[in-house]
Amino acid sequence: MKPEMTIRPDIYSEIEQNIDILHIEPVCKGYSDDKKYLLTTKSEERFLLRITETDDTEVQSGRKEMFTLMNRLARYSSLVPRSRACWISKDAHFCIMIHEYMEGNDGEASLHKYSSDTQYEIGYRAGIELKKIHQLTAPATLSSWYARKKQKHERYCEVCNREHMVPQELDLEPVHAYIADNIHLMKDVRQTFQHDDYHPANLIINNGQLTGIIDFNRYDWGDPIHDFYKLAYFSSRISIPFSRGQIDGYFMRNIPPDFWKRYALYNAMSIVPSLVWSSRMACRKEFRDELKKAIMYIKTLIDDHQGFTSAIPQWYHNSVIHEK
Repeated sequence: MKPEMTIRPDIYSEIEQNIDILHIEPVCKGYSDDKKYLLTTKSEERFLLRITETDDTEVQSGRKEMFTLMNRLARYSSLVPRSRACWISKDAHFCIMIHEYMEGNDGEASLHKYSSDTQYEIGYRAGIELKKIHQLTAPATLSSWYARKKQKHERYCEVCNREHMVPQELDLEPVHAYIADNIHLMKDVRQTFQHDDYHPANLIINNGQLTGIIDFNRYDWGDPIHDFYKLAYFSSRISIPFSRGQIDGYFMRNIPPDFWKRYALYNAMSIVPSLVWSSRMACRKEFRDELKKAIMYIKTLIDDHQGFTSAIPQWYHNSVIHEK
């Protein structure tokens, strides 16, 4: 494949000024609108190229901040890819980032190949590494997590109600009741870096070992426990041993008493945003089944928490009983 067929010649020329390219090929995975490519240099090093097409200076600033953050996070965890370069194109329409390529396959595609014990150990390591990146504390000038998260939740609820996005088959009254009863748990929490999309598809596995953490595109700041809510939607569906391992590894098998209520709270608060996001994505041909999948996952999530009468999900509770 000729580079000119996939990347504009002037942009390719800018990339060449930063790295000695031998070969380039597209990476077609994920929901991001960014264009991603695997670069191989003449010295046989491999890098991931990410191109964001935007002239929005706020978005560009966010990408450059992500570049800086990834290098800071790499000091805490060796599984975070180090960034090589990040810049805005000369025409100011693209943000271009090059960072270390993590060898292996993503966990969503490869976890099933391993035994339950190995899946658990990979999850345990994922929990340890998540704890490491949560050592990066939020900026001191940031407003409270409670205020920001509550406001964001209310905005999503307003959109969902205004556009009538809740299907008749979903009863969200118990969900809203749980949120109302437990939203105070977000007050006065420690704020740290949040990956905000931490699940097997964004974890790299090589020969049965966790070797990389990728896709920091959605990073945020706030309660570190919020980084566990993807266990309900994605991880537990892919591998319960992995999911249980992530929790056990993070807390070294000593789960604090307040964890489960906050975990359940963030799961409950994720339902309305999931409906909004999937409804909008379903308008795109390539994602037309997203809403159906979201409804299925939401039903499973509500059932896991027994209509949100239980903070501990059934998948974790049952796996502990089974082990005993």
